[in-house]
Amino acid sequence: MEGENRAVLVEGGTRPRRPLHRPQALLQPLIAFAVTAAALLLQAGIEATFLESQGPTFIKEPPSRVDFANVTGARIDCSAQGSPPPAVHWVSQEGKPVRRIPDTRDTLANGSLLFLPFRPGTYRQDVHQTTYKCVASNSVGRIVSRDVRVRAVVLQDYDVQVIYSKKVIRGNTAILRCTISNFVRDYITVTSWVQDSTFNIYPSIKGDGKYHMLPSGELLIRNVDEGDKYRSYQCRAVNRLTGSTLLSMDRARFMVIDTGIISAPRTLERQSSAVVRKDHSVVLPCLAEGHPPPAIRWFRQDRHQLHGLEEGERVFRVAECLVILHAEDADAGRYVCVANNSAGAERIEVSLAVSSPPLAASLHPRHAVVDAGRRAEFRCHVSGARPGASISWLKDGQPVGGAGSGPGSRVSVDGGERLVVDRVQREDAGMYQCVVRADEDSAQGSAELRLGAAHPILIYKFISQTLQPGPPVSLKCIATGNPTPQMRWTLDGFALPQSERFLIGQYVTVHGDVISHVNISNVQVEDGGIYQCTARNRVGEVTHSADLRIYGLPSIRPMPNVSAVAGESLYITCPVAGYPIDAVSWEKGGRKLPLNRRQRVFSNGTLRIENVQRAPDRGLYSCTASNKQGRSAFQSVNINVIVPPRIAPFAFQTDLHLGDRAGVQCIINKGDLPLDIQWHKDGAAVDASPAAPPAAAPPVVASPAAAPPTALPPLSVRRLSDFVSLLTIDSLRPEHAGNYSCQASNDAAHASHSSMLLVNVPPRWLREPRDQNVTVGGSVTFECQAEGFPNPTVIWRKVIGEQPSEYQDLTLRSRGIHLLLNGSLQIKQALQEHQGQYLCEASNGIGAGLSSVVQLTVHVPPEFEVKSAHASIRRGAPEALTCEARGDAPMTIAWLKDGGRLLAHTEPRFQIRESPMKDSFLSELIISRTIKLDSGTYTCVATNPYGRDQRTVQLQVKDAPGRPLGVRITSSGSRNVRIGWMGPTDEDRSPALHYTVQYIEDSAAMDQGWSGAVAVEQPAAPGLEQWAQVANLRPATLYHFRVLASNELGAGEASEEALVRTDGEAPAGPPRALAAHALASTEVRVTWAPPPLDLWNGDILGYYVGYRESGIGRPSGYNFTTVPFHANKGGVVVLSGLKKFRKYGIVVQAFNEKGPGPMSNEIVTQTLEDVPTAPPLEIECMARTTQSLFIRWQPPPQLFQNGVIQGYKIYYENVEEWPPGHIEADTKMTIDLSTEIHGLQKYSNYSAQVWGYTRVGDGVKSKPIFCHTEEDVPEAPAAIKVMPSSPTSLTVSWLPPSRPNGILTAYHIYTRVLEGGSERTSYKKKVIAARTRYDATDLRQKDAFEFWVTALTRVGEGPSTRVVYATPSSRVPAAILSFGQVISVLRRSSILLPCVVVGSPEPERAWIHGEGNSISGSHFAIQPDGALFISDAQRRYEGNYTCTAQNSEGSDQITYTLRVQVAPSAPQIHVTSTSTTSLHLQWTAGDMGGSAIRGYLLNYKHEPGEWEKRILPRSATGYKLEDLACGSEYRLYLMAYNSVGSGAPSETIMAATDGSPPGKPLQREFVTPNTSSVTLNMRRWEDNGCEISHFVIEYKESAQEDWIKVDNNVQPKDNFPIMGLWPATEYVVRVTAYNSAGSTEAEYTFGTLPISGGTFTPSIVDVDMEETSSFYLDIGLIVPIVISLLAIIGVMIAVIICIRKKPPDEAECTGIEDGQSIVSIDNKQNMAQREQYYAAVQKGIPTPVRDVNTLERIPEYAEDIYPYATFHVQSQQQTSSPAHFQTFVYHDQRLAAMETIPLKSSPHDDYAKLRQNRKRKCLRSESEDYDSLGSDSDTESQTESSNHLYDLGPSGDRLAHQNVPRCNNILHPPPESSTSTEPSPLPDRRNMPRWGIPSHGHSGRRGRRASNRSTLSEETSFGFPARLEPPSGFSDGLELSEAECDRDTLRHLKGNLKSSSQLPCSLKGNNRGHMSDGDTGITPLGIPGGIIHEQRQRNFTIAV
Repeated sequence: MEGENRAVLVEGGTRPRRPLHRPQALLQPLIAFAVTAAALLLQAGIEATFLESQGPTFIKEPPSRVDFANVTGARIDCSAQGSPPPAVHWVSQEGKPVRRIPDTRDTLANGSLLFLPFRPGTYRQDVHQTTYKCVASNSVGRIVSRDVRVRAVVLQDYDVQVIYSKKVIRGNTAILRCTISNFVRDYITVTSWVQDSTFNIYPSIKGDGKYHMLPSGELLIRNVDEGDKYRSYQCRAVNRLTGSTLLSMDRARFMVIDTGIISAPRTLERQSSAVVRKDHSVVLPCLAEGHPPPAIRWFRQDRHQLHGLEEGERVFRVAECLVILHAEDADAGRYVCVANNSAGAERIEVSLAVSSPPLAASLHPRHAVVDAGRRAEFRCHVSGARPGASISWLKDGQPVGGAGSGPGSRVSVDGGERLVVDRVQREDAGMYQCVVRADEDSAQGSAELRLGAAHPILIYKFISQTLQPGPPVSLKCIATGNPTPQMRWTLDGFALPQSERFLIGQYVTVHGDVISHVNISNVQVEDGGIYQCTARNRVGEVTHSADLRIYGLPSIRPMPNVSAVAGESLYITCPVAGYPIDAVSWEKGGRKLPLNRRQRVFSNGTLRIENVQRAPDRGLYSCTASNKQGRSAFQSVNINVIVPPRIAPFAFQTDLHLGDRAGVQCIINKGDLPLDIQWHKDGAAVDASPAAPPAAAPPVVASPAAAPPTALPPLSVRRLSDFVSLLTIDSLRPEHAGNYSCQASNDAAHASHSSMLLVNVPPRWLREPRDQNVTVGGSVTFECQAEGFPNPTVIWRKVIGEQPSEYQDLTLRSRGIHLLLNGSLQIKQALQEHQGQYLCEASNGIGAGLSSVVQLTVHVPPEFEVKSAHASIRRGAPEALTCEARGDAPMTIAWLKDGGRLLAHTEPRFQIRESPMKDSFLSELIISRTIKLDSGTYTCVATNPYGRDQRTVQLQVKDAPGRPLGVRITSSGSRNVRIGWMGPTDEDRSPALHYTVQYIEDSAAMDQGWSGAVAVEQPAAPGLEQWAQVANLRPATLYHFRVLASNELGAGEASEEALVRTDGEAPAGPPRALAAHALASTEVRVTWAPPPLDLWNGDILGYYVGYRESGIGRPSGYNFTTVPFHANKGGVVVLSGLKKFRKYGIVVQAFNEKGPGPMSNEIVTQTLEDVPTAPPLEIECMARTTQSLFIRWQPPPQLFQNGVIQGYKIYYENVEEWPPGHIEADTKMTIDLSTEIHGLQKYSNYSAQVWGYTRVGDGVKSKPIFCHTEEDVPEAPAAIKVMPSSPTSLTVSWLPPSRPNGILTAYHIYTRVLEGGSERTSYKKKVIAARTRYDATDLRQKDAFEFWVTALTRVGEGPSTRVVYATPSSRVPAAILSFGQVISVLRRSSILLPCVVVGSPEPERAWIHGEGNSISGSHFAIQPDGALFISDAQRRYEGNYTCTAQNSEGSDQITYTLRVQVAPSAPQIHVTSTSTTSLHLQWTAGDMGGSAIRGYLLNYKHEPGEWEKRILPRSATGYKLEDLACGSEYRLYLMAYNSVGSGAPSETIMAATDGSPPGKPLQREFVTPNTSSVTLNMRRWEDNGCEISHFVIEYKESAQEDWIKVDNNVQPKDNFPIMGLWPATEYVVRVTAYNSAGSTEAEYTFGTLPISGGTFTPSIVDVDMEETSSFYLDIGLIVPIVISLLAIIGVMIAVIICIRKKPPDEAECTGIEDGQSIVSIDNKQNMAQREQYYAAVQKGIPTPVRDVNTLERIPEYAEDIYPYATFHVQSQQQTSSPAHFQTFVYHDQRLAAMETIPLKSSPHDDYAKLRQNRKRKCLRSESEDYDSLGSDSDTESQTESSNHLYDLGPSGDRLAHQNVPRCNNILHPPPESSTSTEPSPLPDRRNMPRWGIPSHGHSGRRGRRASNRSTLSEETSFGFPARLEPPSGFSDGLELSEAECDRDTLRHLKGNLKSSSQLPCSLKGNNRGHMSDGDTGITPLGIPGGIIHEQRQRNFTIAV
């Protein structure tokens, strides 16, 4: 009502009586003033703070995409600014807050989002590959960033490779491409190419002519020539996720070929499409080769027609490439490249697409202040938009203006790019955003909407009150608005009383709210009335009123005079106090109102007078208030009526222009005087120039409430009269335009009228554009802003040509040019093409408009198009290094070398020449004569006032290489020669890039020239040894060799010549019919036929069979094994120990005495397939859903796949048993590397195993991995019951869900109250998961209730139980709240069976077992709460347990079924079948013990041996136990186990594998005797099913007791010879064969054949030495003896002569040589028919020719092999070589030639050393020979065999070392016989006799060796330990022939030489056997028994 009153209250008339002035009354106004002033100051400060507030804006907005590696992690920064400072946090794409995940994701205090490094196994797609948003918010509003797509990349090993053409035609272009694996290609950038590991080539647009690295990473090498083939190239790539740099592993090195054939162009690489971003550059290559090199032309295709390209500064061609700089939209299209030469043409098409620039969005205006009720509008400006882009709008982060806004919504979106808010209200203030999305990119722009002037609103109001007098009262109003409203309080429409009891307070909050309150202390009756608070600002006002009623007598406060406005309504409230009031009445002139229809009196005492008239309505009015007791009060008020002013309408002319005159007259045609007339312009008072008013006119009075005057150009205001005012303007100016208001006021009211003055103003400059200078790439802005009315339009044009006569309009699509909304022109990246004149025009239709031409000068800093170059020059030649820089003058170029300034003037060879050119500057560094020191890096630095740039030139001064040094022949063969040399060491020459070996035959004329060049393309470092192999030579031919070093500059000087003669010829043809087939997965059988006979080139001694893996990596060398030659048949060998399912290349070559022949062609065979021997790798298991698992893996290592993997099997098993006693398990098969298993149980733990299988069978299983299915909502609780627990309560009890499917978190108990069969109310109660009961109390018995229960997990709420019905009852029968159920427990565990009862009276509980049996025993106890406790559960406790409860009202019972789980019982096992290596078992399982069987444990052991264990799967009922020993007995038993543990073992059973000990052969099949040897056919032994492992062979003469052990580890070969037997002697051989089943021993008696042939019994040699009386009578015996004595005498004479005439070391040799007799010759002829050769050769892995150092311990030549020695040689490493030991048995009459057989492991150098040593010393002791082999020194040492010669005879005397004669070895005759053309026979090496002297008698060095020898002889029959390393060498000393030794021995024996001190000769050989000290028996020939015992391997020849 107060708002409608518009009454002006003025003081006048009768004034109320004021109270006396007391101190409190004086202080109150002061206090009120202070409070008001403080409130105003606070309000001003808060308003200033409020006005300074600013919404959030992003300082650093996160990018739209973030990729990072798992090893680095990532940090995404997000920062914002605003006032107050905004808070920053992150949300997911769904808007959920991003929380911290330990060790995975974190949010930092500064707003950054941190992703921590993680292992591949912890990858989470919801974290590492999803979309995030950054949110910034403060009190103003909230903004959201663009979508941030995060993708984490799990790093894997990758390599960088170079793809290129191996051969390039000379003159063409070679292309090299860097390839990266697909999975990492998106994150790798090729940064450069490295040439020869030193020179870097970087990407550029134009290249350097020769080398051009394209921006896309390819390297082009143009115009290739001969020098390019020596270059190597590697690409360097950078991983942008980690910053790591990787160099390609391989080096590109191509060949430059010359082809004489003309060939048409051929496309090297086709690029069908290319994409370039707008304003970026692109290079389109056209790659083709041909002969001659093709010419390249580029065309633009338009509608299937080709148009030639016009080249310019922006589009031009670089060789075969097309370059487009600063691509525009018009550049998109199809380009065609045509390559043609004389042979044809080739066409290549490339489609170019120009993509949009990065997406960006902005809002205009950025800040908008809109008054309440007005309209706000935002526009979204998008740049880089693509087709299909979408725009959405947000307000404080929430969608706004969408389809769901509705037709009546005040917020609408117009066309997507414009947001309109109609009738702005307070809640519309905040932050607005437009979000643009296109493809996977997004952008956003934000703007702030602030509320301007807003109507006041009361947000808090006081209420009406009725009180007794005395207490304090506080009335409060809170208002808000903009501007901040002012508060005013009234009481009954009048100002508040001036009393010390009234205190008014007011203040403004930080949010701009005004809080005003009235505090009344000690409220009195007169304080009652209608209180009103009014909030007012310049927009409007709002009021609120309420009664304050105080009990008391009626009273009326005095009222001031009231001025009413004529024509309006007047409201006057009678200020009545007291309560209650019965009636209030008004009177005028003694008459009670109303008097007419315009008057009305309201019940609250308010008087209303409508349409107030001056005459009738003015006067004195009185009001009277009374109560029911008749008490009353009276007061009067005087009302005066004033007429308000009214202004006659006026208006300005509409066609006024600048400089015109204008004026308006304001006439107040109605209203009481005095009048106050004011002029305002745009709301501000006009500061008018004074004008002399007329005499009658009153002066102009400024209103104190008026706004401060506005300073305007000259205008005048005249007051023509009391009611007329004139406003005139002499000359209009733009500042005069505006809204002019005339405001008139008097005491009654205020009136106003306005008119708009529009001044049409032609444009004028606010900011006129000026000339600008800018550097290329810089930013420049031309400001062109004009003002006028209407607003001028600005247009930009660019001048075409040099004079501003022709123009080109500039638009928003002009390349690189941006036209801003304020008219400015902006170029963000200035280019040279932007240089020129620009015209800015501004016009608005008024006048001629404005225009201005400005000049843009684009300064170009120095720039080298090619940043690096490479130059090579031959030493001594001149060279000019050029640097041409583009850019503006003045420019200087300085030259630096290796980082320091080059002093060209001090060096006469250097000269700098500079040449200014158009748009560039050229500088040349000229070197008149280059030297080696000129090589280095030259840098030219170009500088001008606008910048600097530099270019590097790598200069290499080269020269042809020097002369190779030290040319020598390192080895030679019959057709090849290995030549070695040292590289040139000339430091002032360039290094050699390759070498050429030339040769010529000695017989050829030198003028025919050198031929047969052999190139070495990859030389070693200078100064290191080089070598080359020259092949295809002619055997036995003298050649001259020389070496030349070359580089790209040509060949250098030739080396000195080397002369060599090739060796003889080895077999010239390879073996034929080579075939191989696999026998098993590790064995291959190889067969072949000998080479053609005409290619043997000698007798073939054997074959080398080589094999190697094929198809895996680079081929390695062959592993060779040697196979002896068998006459008249081919060869066969079984290669064992090979790798499974591998391809092997096999070759065979034959060898003779000259060496091996050529290899056969390699055949490839493959071992058989087998099962994988390794499990799959990197097995991962993860939950997909609640009932599915995802398992993935990688294949087993390739080396262990052993075949083609057909697929994979996945066995999975539930760790838990559900239902009890059942194990959920299955096996799934797949061919993929991952699988998904469905139909699993929810929230269950599963174990999984994966294995691969081939066609052969299953491979090795992986270790179990465990993973859990995901959690789900639980099942319904298993059971529910409701029982009355009291007359007013019910108890709900339930069982937990049988399958909780997760971790239970709570239960929901739902209760429905029924009344009259319908639901009255319902409610839900939540209890913790540990509770299973709920008490509903305080229930009414007349109500019915329904209950149901649900369970909850973290996932959610599960289904409910059934609904149970119950009502409270006064009768409470006995009831059991517990539930009977089946319970399974482990044996010996404890169990508690609860029995919770309710009832009234208290029920009695009882427990029974089974069929009513009472429960008793120490293991049973009933708890106080009625539960039954069972301890130490046993199987016998199983059964039903029933709990009963009973009271007078009823009874109840529950039953528990108890199951006790125990370990399984023993299974029944038996053997169903056997084989030689396996047992097949079957069994039946026993009682499972209440829990499912998890598996079986099979224990077995070999007697004797240790127990072994194997774990078998639970589903198995049989098993084949393999890899057992053949013919062996085993003990075994089986146990089952379950979740309880292992059960009882089965009965131990005995079983044996098939097989028996070896079977011995018949003697006629096994033994083949000879004159001095016997051959044992080992193949005749039967293995009886078990393979024979080895034999032990012993023999003795029939008359002897001691056995001589030949070997204790004889392998089952074809034949085994025992050599060195006496002719015509009876022997016994004992052979013991061993296999895994046992051993068999057999003895065979045989006699050797006599020398003379025929049959010869052992009795012939029995000579009775005691019958000496007839000795001389036997002429047949005397004659030979005499002849022998004469021969011995002759020998002795020769020895004496030799000693006298020869040096000591040669005398014995000569004497022995000359002493050979006819007996020796006979022996040669006899033994030539039975010679055998043995060699033990250890074959290594890499090649058949082993390193010399590895062969020191291996016999190397025929003369180094003891005929009966075998060697177990330990390999350097365990290999799969099929042959570790070989024995050659070869029969021939020409074995002298075998001296030169080069075995595969025989180094030539060692052989030469031995030969040279033999030439220097003819005779050596055996100790000398032992030390000399395998070493270069002559240090003497003892051999194993020679040590025996130092043992003494029975007398114990030592044999003098110097008395032992040295005998020649017949394998190496003396030097005199070495030149004989007759082949020397090769006799057997015999064991020397050994005298049985105890070894402990020796001391010193020899004594120690004797001791060792005795020990060794006890271990093996040969005096070698069980694992003997081969000796380091063998004696090569010369020995006497056997005939000589035999003759010498007989001579001494015939002379009755009994003493051992006169030993006839010392022969090499390993001694066998021992003899005790007392063993001095005499043989029939009179030879001491010890001698015969040790010489049973000797042949005796008696010459008659």
